[in-house]
Amino acid sequence: MIAPASFTIGPHLTRNPVYNPVTDFTAIDLIADVPFAMVVPASLPVKTVQEFIALAKSSPNKLSFGSVGPGTPQHLGGELFKLKAGVDLIHVPFRGATAVLPDLLAGRIDMFIGAINSLLPLIREGKLRALATATSKRIDSLPEVPTMAEAGLPGVEVGSGVGLVAPANTPPDIIATLNGAISDMIADPGFHERMTAIGVDVVGTTPAAYAKILSDDYAKWGKVVEAAGIKPE
Repeated sequence: MIAPASFTIGPHLTRNPVYNPVTDFTAIDLIADVPFAMVVPASLPVKTVQEFIALAKSSPNKLSFGSVGPGTPQHLGGELFKLKAGVDLIHVPFRGATAVLPDLLAGRIDMFIGAINSLLPLIREGKLRALATATSKRIDSLPEVPTMAEAGLPGVEVGSGVGLVAPANTPPDIIATLNGAISDMIADPGFHERMTAIGVDVVGTTPAAYAKILSDDYAKWGKVVEAAGIKPE
């Protein structure tokens, strides 16, 4: 099964989850990831994450952040930022990224943590300001932009990873065969070129490494959902 970014989030958002991403599946490989970045409108008078935090603390519940809907990585990324930064921000959900951007550009919302592939053109045009990337290391397309950890906010990592999983207890030799086939595929320079062209980072992991990523993300998002007071439905 292709496991999207919501794979480790979804069970925390329902009263009776139908699966556990850690115990009901066997990790095969994290194939790719779409890096996320924290952006603000160019009109907002902040140039760093710390300046944004200071502004938010000086105006409690005045600043807002947008998302592409409740329970999405963009929403929980904003909630994770609030939790780590110790600030109060108003969540404004939209129906998709294309709906967020006009209000962000106009300054009707103050911050958005979202996929870099849709934000990059606006950052390069100077219409949005990237304060940090929500990644473990700087990204090639924005080498001058610090990571959240470099900006003084470690632990704020959000992305849109896509991996492959199999049912729990799938024999190890089958998992190894599938992982090897995926490794061969993503080693193809043509695959890298196609992914880079649409703003996707090729990753590639061992099954054990991907299993740890799934376990860590599942635990992280559970804590964020609880801390944000999001009620399972």
